[in-house]
Amino acid sequence: LWQLGLHSGIGGSADPMQPLYTACYCEENVWHLCSTLVQQGMAAIDDLLAVFISNQHKQVALWCQAASNAADGKVVWDYH
Repeated sequence: LWQLGLHSGIGGSADPMQPLYTACYCEENVWHLCSTLVQQGMAAIDDLLAVFISNQHKQVALWCQAASNAADGKVVWDYH
């Protein structure tokens, strides 16, 4: 995202060239990112693919997460 110049602070950006960002709502952030890429002519909708990861236990461990209180940044999400 940084290489494309698409990055925004928490809560989104007033700049229409920046995708909106909402903390803890990865699916909404992905939608906004894809929408921004299409609107700016940087990608065609048919060229974009989003993947969400989950499992039958609804437990996906990710590290280096800002939402974590653990030293290693680990958070167990229901999906990501």
